[in-house]
Amino acid sequence: MSIDRHASFVELIRNPQKLRDAMNLLANLERLKVQVRDSNGTITVSPLLNAGRNAVIDLTFSESAIPPVIPPNPGAADLVAFWPMDEAGGNATDTAGSNILSNGSVTFVGGKIGNAALFTGGSTLSRNNASLVGLSFTGSFSFSFWLKLTSLPSGTTYPIITKFRYIGGDDRQYAITYEDDGAGGYRLNADLSGNGLTSLKRSTTITFTTGVWHHIVCTFNAGNGDVKTYINGSLAATIPGSTFVLYNGNADFIMGTLSGTGLSLQGALDMVAAFARVLSPTEVDFLYNGGTGRAP
Repeated sequence: MSIDRHASFVELIRNPQKLRDAMNLLANLERLKVQVRDSNGTITVSPLLNAGRNAVIDLTFSESAIPPVIPPNPGAADLVAFWPMDEAGGNATDTAGSNILSNGSVTFVGGKIGNAALFTGGSTLSRNNASLVGLSFTGSFSFSFWLKLTSLPSGTTYPIITKFRYIGGDDRQYAITYEDDGAGGYRLNADLSGNGLTSLKRSTTITFTTGVWHHIVCTFNAGNGDVKTYINGSLAATIPGSTFVLYNGNADFIMGTLSGTGLSLQGALDMVAAFARVLSPTEVDFLYNGGTGRAP
């Protein structure tokens, strides 16, 4: 990377990329250490920018001074909805779109960042299908969220994020659930349907610790049918599939239950985001942010 030494300030302003390059160069120069030899031959270590005009310098560079690389932001262009869950009560606001979720007995408690939505005994956050904007995925999508369970599902299933109905008329589209696998373990599922009548469950074996926040990202690639699950910033499973178009049904979008089943999530959700594409590993890392979390 180089910058034209004759470039004027106006040219930098007109060229955002050149301005960013200049700022990055200055930031690195501030961190560059040099050995400065004075007229008596005495050598001292000094920042390059503090060295005198007539100083004799020997360049050294401290790698520990290099700022960490921040992975790319997923980008608002493909962010369909984002619910920070920072309310004290009432409905859950979508700060990226218009999908405000109606509160069905959900309470708000301290979360991973700010507040979180606590689900108990059939409580839900939902939006009628006719009012949804961008959440009726037929192609690739990703969901990112923080989950803290208050108990493990014993002989049952905890619905997390669903647009899926199979009781009272099949209308299946997608559902992310956590369940007892019946064999002494637990699995996180992405249940997807191409026809609304039948669905294919893609499962990742994982036992979550109750009372602890876990970051989860589920992605669906419509181009090859693959489902990927990331837990706490790391890829936990890739479940291969085949190309298909998701069914565009009329089921409501619901967090906390599976329509018509009586199943209920027992735990809290925070920082729930929906994307209309597959997130990359570096973007997942951005959202996980070393365990402290970050808004998209």
